Amino acid sequence: MEKIKALILIKLTEVEKNIFSQFEDKIDFTFKNMDEVKITREDISEAEIIIGYPPKKYFDTAINLKWLQMISSGVDKYMKDGIVPKQTIVTNAKGSYGESQSEFMFAMLLSLMKKLHKYRDNQLQSRWKDEGNVMMLKGSTALVIGLGDIGSNFSRILQSFGVYVIGVRRDTSKICKYVDEMHSFKDLDSLVPKADIIAMVIPSTPETKNLMNAQRIWLIEKLNATKFRLEK
Repeated sequence: MEKIKALILIKLTEVEKNIFSQFEDKIDFTFKNMDEVKITREDISEAEIIIGYPPKKYFDTAINLKWLQMISSGVDKYMKDGIVPKQTIVTNAKGSYGESQSEFMFAMLLSLMKKLHKYRDNQLQSRWKDEGNVMMLKGSTALVIGLGDIGSNFSRILQSFGVYVIGVRRDTSKICKYVDEMHSFKDLDSLVPKADIIAMVIPSTPETKNLMNAQRIWLIEKLNATKFRLEK
Protein backbone atom coordinates (compact mmCIF):
# COMPACT_ATOMS: atom_id res chain seq x y z
CA MET A 1 0.00 0.00 0.00
CA GLU A 2 1.31 3.44 -0.92
CA LYS A 3 2.28 5.59 2.04
CA ILE A 4 0.49 8.82 2.96
CA LYS A 5 2.65 11.87 2.26
CA ALA A 6 2.99 14.27 5.21
CA LEU A 7 4.77 17.62 5.14
CA ILE A 8 5.96 18.97 8.52
CA LEU A 9 6.73 22.71 8.36
CA ILE A 10 7.82 23.40 11.93
CA LYS A 11 11.22 23.36 13.58
CA LEU A 12 11.71 20.09 15.46
CA THR A 13 14.52 18.53 17.41
CA GLU A 14 15.80 15.10 16.44
CA VAL A 15 14.04 13.67 19.48
CA GLU A 16 10.75 15.17 18.33
CA LYS A 17 11.26 13.89 14.80
CA ASN A 18 11.83 10.40 16.18
CA ILE A 19 8.36 10.47 17.73
CA PHE A 20 6.95 10.53 14.20
CA SER A 21 9.02 7.48 13.26
CA GLN A 22 6.54 5.13 14.91
CA PHE A 23 4.17 5.89 12.02
CA GLU A 24 6.72 5.52 9.20
CA ASP A 25 5.26 2.23 8.04
CA LYS A 26 2.16 4.11 6.88
CA ILE A 27 3.29 7.71 6.47
CA ASP A 28 6.13 9.21 4.46
CA PHE A 29 7.30 12.28 6.43
CA THR A 30 9.10 15.25 4.92
CA PHE A 31 10.50 17.72 7.45
CA LYS A 32 11.12 21.30 6.31
CA ASN A 33 11.74 24.19 8.64
CA MET A 34 10.25 27.20 6.86
CA ASP A 35 12.74 29.52 8.56
CA GLU A 36 15.60 27.73 6.82
CA VAL A 37 14.24 26.07 3.66
CA LYS A 38 12.08 27.47 0.87
CA ILE A 39 8.77 25.68 0.40
CA THR A 40 7.83 24.93 -3.20
CA ARG A 41 4.59 24.36 -5.06
CA GLU A 42 5.65 20.74 -5.50
CA ASP A 43 5.86 20.31 -1.73
CA ILE A 44 2.28 21.50 -1.34
CA SER A 45 0.86 19.61 -4.31
CA GLU A 46 2.22 16.25 -3.15
CA ALA A 47 1.22 16.54 0.50
CA GLU A 48 -1.85 14.81 1.89
CA ILE A 49 -1.14 16.03 5.43
CA ILE A 50 0.49 19.34 6.36
CA ILE A 51 1.46 20.44 9.85
CA GLY A 52 2.39 24.12 10.18
CA TYR A 53 1.79 27.30 8.18
CA PRO A 54 2.05 26.49 4.47
CA PRO A 55 2.25 29.44 2.04
CA LYS A 56 -1.32 30.34 1.08
CA LYS A 57 -0.21 31.41 -2.39
CA TYR A 58 0.54 27.77 -3.25
CA PHE A 59 -2.82 26.33 -2.21
CA ASP A 60 -4.09 26.30 -5.77
CA THR A 61 -1.85 23.23 -6.18
CA ALA A 62 -3.00 21.47 -2.97
CA ILE A 63 -5.08 18.94 -4.86
CA ASN A 64 -4.16 16.04 -2.57
CA LEU A 65 -4.44 17.78 0.79
CA LYS A 66 -6.77 15.96 3.17
CA TRP A 67 -5.73 17.40 6.54
CA LEU A 68 -4.17 20.71 7.56
CA GLN A 69 -3.02 20.84 11.20
CA MET A 70 -2.29 24.39 12.33
CA ILE A 71 0.10 25.09 15.21
CA SER A 72 -1.95 28.02 16.48
CA SER A 73 -5.36 28.40 18.06
CA GLY A 74 -6.62 30.72 15.34
CA VAL A 75 -7.15 29.44 11.80
CA ASP A 76 -9.09 32.36 10.32
CA LYS A 77 -6.34 33.35 7.86
CA TYR A 78 -6.79 30.04 6.09
CA MET A 79 -10.59 29.86 6.29
CA LYS A 80 -11.43 32.51 3.72
CA ASP A 81 -13.23 31.22 0.66
CA GLY A 82 -11.00 29.72 -1.98
CA ILE A 83 -7.84 29.20 0.09
CA VAL A 84 -8.12 25.69 1.55
CA PRO A 85 -9.57 22.99 -0.74
CA LYS A 86 -13.12 21.98 0.21
CA GLN A 87 -12.12 18.39 0.91
CA THR A 88 -9.48 19.44 3.47
CA ILE A 89 -10.08 19.07 7.20
CA VAL A 90 -8.55 21.98 9.14
CA THR A 91 -7.68 21.55 12.83
CA ASN A 92 -6.02 23.91 15.30
CA ALA A 93 -3.80 23.62 18.36
CA LYS A 94 -6.45 24.59 20.90
CA GLY A 95 -5.30 23.78 24.43
CA SER A 96 -1.58 24.18 23.72
CA TYR A 97 -1.08 27.80 24.70
CA GLY A 98 -3.23 28.42 27.78
CA GLU A 99 -0.48 28.60 30.38
CA SER A 100 2.25 30.25 28.28
CA GLN A 101 0.04 32.93 26.71
CA SER A 102 -1.80 33.75 29.93
CA GLU A 103 1.55 34.27 31.67
CA PHE A 104 2.64 36.59 28.86
CA MET A 105 -0.63 38.53 29.14
CA PHE A 106 -0.18 38.86 32.89
CA ALA A 107 3.40 40.05 32.48
CA MET A 108 2.30 42.77 30.05
CA LEU A 109 -0.61 43.76 32.28
CA LEU A 110 1.61 44.11 35.34
CA SER A 111 4.12 46.13 33.33
CA LEU A 112 1.43 48.58 32.25
CA MET A 113 -0.20 48.85 35.67
CA LYS A 114 3.14 49.52 37.39
CA LYS A 115 4.51 51.65 34.51
CA LEU A 116 7.53 49.39 34.24
CA HIS A 117 7.97 50.32 30.58
CA LYS A 118 8.44 53.96 31.57
CA TYR A 119 10.95 53.11 34.30
CA ARG A 120 12.82 50.88 31.84
CA ASP A 121 13.11 53.77 29.37
CA ASN A 122 14.20 56.09 32.16
CA GLN A 123 16.83 53.63 33.31
CA LEU A 124 18.26 53.30 29.80
CA GLN A 125 18.72 57.08 29.75
CA SER A 126 20.15 57.19 33.30
CA ARG A 127 17.15 59.27 34.29
CA TRP A 128 15.76 58.69 37.79
CA LYS A 129 12.23 60.04 37.74
CA ASP A 130 9.05 59.24 39.64
CA GLU A 131 6.34 58.34 37.11
CA GLY A 132 3.47 58.93 39.51
CA ASN A 133 0.68 56.76 40.84
CA VAL A 134 0.30 53.15 39.71
CA MET A 135 -2.64 50.74 39.80
CA MET A 136 -3.11 47.91 42.27
CA LEU A 137 -4.11 44.46 41.13
CA LYS A 138 -5.70 43.46 44.41
CA GLY A 139 -9.22 44.83 44.60
CA SER A 140 -9.45 45.67 40.90
CA THR A 141 -12.05 44.28 38.50
CA ALA A 142 -11.20 42.45 35.29
CA LEU A 143 -13.50 41.73 32.37
CA VAL A 144 -12.25 38.65 30.52
CA ILE A 145 -14.02 38.18 27.19
CA GLY A 146 -13.55 34.61 26.05
CA LEU A 147 -13.00 31.78 28.51
CA GLY A 148 -11.26 29.17 26.44
CA ASP A 149 -7.90 27.72 27.41
CA ILE A 150 -6.10 31.08 27.43
CA GLY A 151 -8.91 33.14 28.94
CA SER A 152 -9.59 30.72 31.77
CA ASN A 153 -5.89 30.45 32.64
CA PHE A 154 -5.58 34.23 32.62
CA SER A 155 -8.61 34.43 34.94
CA ARG A 156 -6.97 31.91 37.26
CA ILE A 157 -3.84 34.08 37.57
CA LEU A 158 -5.87 37.24 38.15
CA GLN A 159 -7.96 35.65 40.88
CA SER A 160 -4.84 34.48 42.70
CA PHE A 161 -3.80 38.16 42.96
CA GLY A 162 -7.12 39.25 44.44
CA VAL A 163 -8.74 40.49 41.23
CA TYR A 164 -12.53 40.26 40.88
CA VAL A 165 -13.06 38.53 37.53
CA ILE A 166 -16.13 38.96 35.34
CA GLY A 167 -16.20 36.37 32.57
CA VAL A 168 -17.96 36.62 29.22
CA ARG A 169 -18.53 33.67 26.93
CA ARG A 170 -20.98 32.57 24.28
CA ASP A 171 -22.29 29.57 26.24
CA THR A 172 -22.80 30.67 29.84
CA SER A 173 -23.84 27.15 30.86
CA LYS A 174 -20.16 26.12 30.68
CA ILE A 175 -18.72 26.63 34.13
CA CYS A 176 -15.37 28.34 34.71
CA LYS A 177 -14.30 28.19 38.34
CA TYR A 178 -11.90 31.10 37.93
CA VAL A 179 -14.56 33.80 37.43
CA ASP A 180 -16.72 35.52 40.03
CA GLU A 181 -19.48 36.33 37.56
CA MET A 182 -20.47 34.80 34.23
CA HIS A 183 -22.23 36.72 31.45
CA SER A 184 -23.01 36.44 27.75
CA PHE A 185 -21.94 38.82 24.98
CA LYS A 186 -25.25 40.67 25.14
CA ASP A 187 -24.29 42.08 28.55
CA LEU A 188 -21.07 43.76 27.37
CA ASP A 189 -22.39 47.32 27.33
CA SER A 190 -23.25 47.14 31.02
CA LEU A 191 -20.04 45.30 31.95
CA VAL A 192 -17.39 47.43 30.23
CA PRO A 193 -17.81 50.45 32.57
CA LYS A 194 -17.27 48.19 35.60
CA ALA A 195 -13.84 46.99 34.52
CA ASP A 196 -10.38 48.26 35.42
CA ILE A 197 -8.88 45.60 33.14
CA ILE A 198 -10.34 44.24 29.89
CA ALA A 199 -8.87 41.18 28.18
CA MET A 200 -10.22 39.83 24.89
CA VAL A 201 -9.26 36.24 24.11
CA ILE A 202 -11.67 35.24 21.38
CA PRO A 203 -11.38 33.81 17.87
CA SER A 204 -11.90 36.01 14.84
CA THR A 205 -15.37 35.10 13.55
CA PRO A 206 -18.28 37.05 12.01
CA GLU A 207 -19.84 37.06 15.49
CA THR A 208 -16.79 38.59 17.19
CA LYS A 209 -15.75 41.02 14.45
CA ASN A 210 -16.01 44.61 15.74
CA LEU A 211 -17.14 43.29 19.11
CA MET A 212 -15.21 46.10 20.80
CA ASN A 213 -16.73 48.79 18.61
CA ALA A 214 -16.52 52.58 18.86
CA GLN A 215 -19.45 52.76 21.26
CA ARG A 216 -17.83 50.34 23.71
CA ILE A 217 -14.42 51.98 23.39
CA TRP A 218 -16.13 55.26 24.26
CA LEU A 219 -17.44 53.58 27.42
CA ILE A 220 -13.84 52.69 28.32
CA GLU A 221 -12.63 56.23 27.64
CA LYS A 222 -15.51 57.67 29.67
CA LEU A 223 -14.62 55.32 32.54
CA ASN A 224 -10.95 56.30 32.42
CA ALA A 225 -11.81 60.00 32.43
CA THR A 226 -14.12 59.55 35.43
CA LYS A 227 -11.44 57.69 37.38
CA PHE A 228 -8.85 60.33 36.51
CA ARG A 229 -11.07 63.12 37.87
CA LEU A 230 -11.67 61.14 41.08
CA GLU A 231 -7.96 60.56 41.59
CA LYS A 232 -7.10 64.18 40.93
